[in-house]
Amino acid sequence: MLRKIIAALAVATSLLLVVCKNADPDVGSDNNIAASLKAANAGEIQAGMLAQSQATDANVKTFAGRMVTEHAAAQQRQSALFARLGITPLDDANSQQLKTDAQAMLEMLRMRSGSAFDLSYMDDQIAMHQSVLALLDGKLIPAVTHDELRAELTMTRSAVALHLQSARAVRAMLGADADGGVKEDGGQTDGGQTDGGRGDLGETDGGPIDGGKNDGGPRDGGPDGDTVHRRL
Repeated sequence: MLRKIIAALAVATSLLLVVCKNADPDVGSDNNIAASLKAANAGEIQAGMLAQSQATDANVKTFAGRMVTEHAAAQQRQSALFARLGITPLDDANSQQLKTDAQAMLEMLRMRSGSAFDLSYMDDQIAMHQSVLALLDGKLIPAVTHDELRAELTMTRSAVALHLQSARAVRAMLGADADGGVKEDGGQTDGGQTDGGRGDLGETDGGPIDGGKNDGGPRDGGPDGDTVHRRL
């Protein structure tokens, strides 16, 4: 009898630990995941609306319009899913970071104009979509518990990957014509080609930029004095 009581207590304790863990917002509950999806969509919509009004390149404007339309549709679809599943978005470190990054991006973009705005917006779009992909793969998808929410995350990941591919293509089309703004460190923007589809995000360059000349370092910050600010 004593063994049965001990065994029952052990099972009850295990169940209690599971419940407490799932209620902890730091472990990535479905409520936290919903908050991250909501923050990512909101940030993209805000940046896209700003780019629609301030971008000068037609391809950048088209891309921005696509971001507003597709992220707004995702936002509506996910809100309906959350309501059906009884999920209430609850902020955690991941969603808060997405909000912080989006706000910093907007503040930086409002300081730009002309081709410098186009270049900065596309560079940030590459960085932000890479960041969201990493978040989906590393934290959100592994932590999800609802099957329907997992399906939504999988669909979202495919859309984000396509957005990233499109952003890199638009950035490549800007080329040297995007040069014309001043970065925060006082150096002129490079306006060079992207490094083989990696988005020129401060990673090791895969090819010559700035008119075919090497920058002089592994990051895009050689003799011309530029630094590239990214939030990955």
